[in-house]
Amino acid sequence: MISKKLSLIILVTLIISAGCDNVDLYDFASDPPSDSSAKSITYFSINGIRGTIDEDARTITVEVSSGTSLYSLVPVFLVDGFYVDYEGMHVNSGLSTIDFSAAVVLTVYAYDGTSQDYTVNVTVAEAEMDYILVSSSETSISNNVSMQLSAFLYYTDSSYVDVTSSATWSSGDTSIATVDTSGWLVSDPTNTGDVIITAEYSGISGTITITVSP
Repeated sequence: MISKKLSLIILVTLIISAGCDNVDLYDFASDPPSDSSAKSITYFSINGIRGTIDEDARTITVEVSSGTSLYSLVPVFLVDGFYVDYEGMHVNSGLSTIDFSAAVVLTVYAYDGTSQDYTVNVTVAEAEMDYILVSSSETSISNNVSMQLSAFLYYTDSSYVDVTSSATWSSGDTSIATVDTSGWLVSDPTNTGDVIITAEYSGISGTITITVSP
């Protein structure tokens, strides 16, 4: 009985060994590629922003939102090929972090061992003007009081600039308070109430409500 089992094991081993002699690497793939030389990136995005792939130039360009740091980004991509490499590191879509502060060369390897380089250039979109914040040291003042108002233009990347001296200032009710071209406000000697002060710059306006009381 033992001899028969041993003979069966040897026979199976010989069959497997014989079958493996001519097995190609691609035969082990669950879904072998129709073209073993294919090596292209068919989709590429960063932070949900799809890049533009130029197959002729083998380049990919992506413009990410303003304020985005390029030093640690995770690309998402699809390839027609085996795998993607960057400086000897295997790149996993949606997992690998790459510094895109300079041009990055990604190498796509085909199943037949050939490769193709893609140069990826990621840029940051310029911040756009967002809103104007008008501020003052006080929002409730007495009659015949003067004070300086300030206007700050904020951008979409949260940066801001002082536009106090270049903004166009106006008062919603000059009988309660006036404001000059530099944002200097003066309350009326007798009249009271709420007045809306507006600062406008490059088509964007911001307001503040000042209460004047006796």
